[in-house]
Amino acid sequence: MTFYPAPLPVPAALRTAEFLLQPLQPIYVELDFAAITSSRDMLRRWSNTPWVQDDFTLAENYRDLARHDSEHQRRESFTYTVLKPLATECLGCVYITPATHPLRHLSCEAEFSGAALPTSQVATVSFWVRQSLLQEDCDRRLFSTLQTWFTQDWHFTQVLFLTSQQDTRQISLFMQASLVPCDELDAPGFSHRFVRFASN
Repeated sequence: MTFYPAPLPVPAALRTAEFLLQPLQPIYVELDFAAITSSRDMLRRWSNTPWVQDDFTLAENYRDLARHDSEHQRRESFTYTVLKPLATECLGCVYITPATHPLRHLSCEAEFSGAALPTSQVATVSFWVRQSLLQEDCDRRLFSTLQTWFTQDWHFTQVLFLTSQQDTRQISLFMQASLVPCDELDAPGFSHRFVRFASN
């Protein structure tokens, strides 16, 4: 399934004073591994799964990154690593998936069963920042950066932000930005629902 079909350009990167977003590729495996293994509790709440497992390995992470890179190249979904400007540290990750397959980044192909949405024109976006940066409101600044990026550099008709029902921090972040819950997804195998937020 092709997402965001040609000839629409897929942004190659985003650089700001605080962030560098690059397509997530295996070359970033060590930086990404350090970020996710330092943020296990937060990521389990955010993903609504046992990931990142205590015994998760660098090799397993490499395979995950290779899968995301392959999907990015095939324009099926787009994943960006969030780095410091000089690419010395991974700060988090951003996942852009078709509106009808919002859990693709979690290796779940369960389709959303709500109102029909045009797959190539509406995106579902999920993101996280490493746990140690939450107290600095890094997630709030990244969210603001993403809102601008999608307005200026992408060509979606609508962008929906997705989070787990149990991630109360992200839910609060979206609501403080005047986004409103627009639907919920109850996917098989997940202990809590996911909620998507949209602009008024």
